[in-house]
Amino acid sequence: MSEAALALSFADPGRGLYGTARSDFALLFDHGKARSFDETISIEASDKSWTAQLPEGLDLAFTRLASPVELGGMRGNFCSLAGGGLGVVADIHDPPRWQELDATRYVCALFDPSNAVIAFARRPAGAMGHGEELVVAHMWSDGELKGVEDARLSTIYDGEGRPRQASMELWLPGEDFPRRAFGTVTAGASLALEGLDVHEAVMEWRMDSHSGAGLYELTVREPTPAAA
Repeated sequence: MSEAALALSFADPGRGLYGTARSDFALLFDHGKARSFDETISIEASDKSWTAQLPEGLDLAFTRLASPVELGGMRGNFCSLAGGGLGVVADIHDPPRWQELDATRYVCALFDPSNAVIAFARRPAGAMGHGEELVVAHMWSDGELKGVEDARLSTIYDGEGRPRQASMELWLPGEDFPRRAFGTVTAGASLALEGLDVHEAVMEWRMDSHSGAGLYELTVREPTPAAA
């Protein structure tokens, strides 16, 4: 069992499998059906790969495709999955300080082993909207990591605050117009975890001529109960 604080996200459209996992929790989507598990998840790390034993006999092997990138408190590793699919292994070195935050959004749009976008946004406590979020994003285009100067993540929610559609604008140095990606939810689940509301969505993504899939994780701090 790795002692590092790791978060795994993966998308395997060929098998209809998507999910996210931490050391003591997993949320899996199998052809749109969500299942959550509160149990120990075994994650073994080596130099450039990770293996995870998830519930119901699902074993995953992640192999890093590119150098890790900083995502505001965690290092993201863009990976391939043995047998098909893509994923991200995040090494969390500075967990969110929820007394200072209202929400976080963690998004991965995975197209192929050479093209992907991952982004992480933190909304400070008391912020009026996503315009005040601190957003970090990285994009791989044809295998090359592109520097993103500014990233904007826009989301359409349903009446209960769950993501339904999303778009990303990625501004690169020297370019007059942003690169844009568009996502649509195909499955989702909502959970309450230790004072947090977590809305996890599987998304189909489009960007230029690329199509792919990924996950959108919105975590919102539950309101502090009013004093009696």
